[in-house]
Amino acid sequence: MKLLLLFLVSLSLGTRAQPCSCEQDSFLSELISCTPIVFDNHAQLFWNYSCDSSWLTFEDTAGKRNVIYAMELVEYTGRLGYSYAAELDNGRPVLLKNVTSGEQVAVQGGKLVAEVPDSGAVILNLH
Repeated sequence: MKLLLLFLVSLSLGTRAQPCSCEQDSFLSELISCTPIVFDNHAQLFWNYSCDSSWLTFEDTAGKRNVIYAMELVEYTGRLGYSYAAELDNGRPVLLKNVTSGEQVAVQGGKLVAEVPDSGAVILNLH
């Protein structure tokens, strides 16, 4: 009975109990959205982060989680076009001028192709 109770409690904690914040740097919440993308079959894709790392997780309909991508936050902010250096704005992330962001494109009956050089990165939010 105790084993069954422990199992049920662990299920109730759910997968979203993972950290998705950093009290020392609340600006990260503006960079990283932890809102899950829910697919038609109820599987989910979502970011989580802490003060030292971030990771992209896929959760299937059975609740099994697979971390697809993980990295240090310093790397993540750089790939978003932010510099995270102590000499810039007291160590807060500063948006660099050589980054394109916020672009939108409408595709109907075709395809979207994003070509990225080896040293580059792209984050696509598909709706």
